Amino acid sequence: MNRIDEHDLLALGYGIRVFKWDDGNVSGIGVQFENAWVKDGIFASGTFGRGNNFYDALNDYYQQIKGKTLLIGLDPETRSEVKVI
Repeated sequence: MNRIDEHDLLALGYGIRVFKWDDGNVSGIGVQFENAWVKDGIFASGTFGRGNNFYDALNDYYQQIKGKTLLIGLDPETRSEVKVI
């Protein structure tokens, strides 16, 4: 399993999905790794960072995944696991 910190987040080389979001009250930019899931015991859940711009959203995403394991892909035979520190 690889270990990364906030400075290496973009250097992983995984595709990053950037999108606009609007929950009816607040809107902004969202970011997440493509095909990435947060490992939670035997479950995997998706999450994304929110912000007024790309860098704020990326920082929010890092704060949400810090200390957790990301699954890149869900197929046990081909997925990668990355511990975010």
